Amino acid sequence: MKLKNYAKVIRAKFLVLSVLITFTATSLAIFEGVFNPFHSLLCFLILILFHISVNSLNVARDYKSGIDAETEKTPFSGGSEVLSSETLGYKSAILVALLSLGLSLPVFAFFSSKFDPWIVSTLFLSAITLVLGYTDIFAKNLLGEISAGIGLGTLPVLSIFFFQEGSFSISSILVSASMFIPTFNLLVLNEFPDIDVDRRHGRKNIPIVLGKKNAVRIYQLSNLIFTFTIITLVNLEFIPVFTAFSTIPAIISLKLGRDISKNSHSVEIKHMKSNTILTHSIFLLTGLSLTLSSIT
Repeated sequence: MKLKNYAKVIRAKFLVLSVLITFTATSLAIFEGVFNPFHSLLCFLILILFHISVNSLNVARDYKSGIDAETEKTPFSGGSEVLSSETLGYKSAILVALLSLGLSLPVFAFFSSKFDPWIVSTLFLSAITLVLGYTDIFAKNLLGEISAGIGLGTLPVLSIFFFQEGSFSISSILVSASMFIPTFNLLVLNEFPDIDVDRRHGRKNIPIVLGKKNAVRIYQLSNLIFTFTIITLVNLEFIPVFTAFSTIPAIISLKLGRDISKNSHSVEIKHMKSNTILTHSIFLLTGLSLTLSSIT
């Protein structure tokens, strides 16, 4: 039972995204010929630890602020009931978050000894800032979606590629930049059910500040930008032609956005489920396309 409670604190089912992000980044490294299996394993460990930390902190701080007690729980939003039901304590959730961050330190020390310590430190401090600042700073200042797009999109893909052999490539920078959009969009739609509660507790996000209608427009525009970006990178030969398959979920997401608009801009569980599947599919198809290109 105790283990099950901790799984709820770390939002274990959401950690699948970190698996797919690592797959995308390592697939790019394989395609570029810089893949290091051991380093990739360490990167996966770091990303999982950071993801656990931000999830645990978010659960703990939402409980402390009272948001957790007021939100309507769904499989994709509304927080966790594990603290509000008193099956696990607030301090335990904070301890999990801090312990996860602490366990990442030796790995970063290892990479600092092998690669440029200034670059490694910059990547590490950027990740720490995103983890510690998400709930109490970024989510309250219209930066929650941006921090999610960077923290579970751009930054990990770029970092994992760098930690292969200590360098960046133009393709790695461009691909990591495009990976900002899927996670950004994932959060935009998942925020809809909690708008009223989040507003009362001082949060500022796109649906709250710009309204549901404009939030859906931003969601659709972002998918168009992602599709245009990937097709452009393929045409310019920065990435292989197979990578164009990753635009399929983004194109399907345009229809999802239209369905939400027809539903009076109300996001239901079925919409969040579709959006989650499509987001994960983008990372999966990108990784598969890069891997296939490297063996053909």
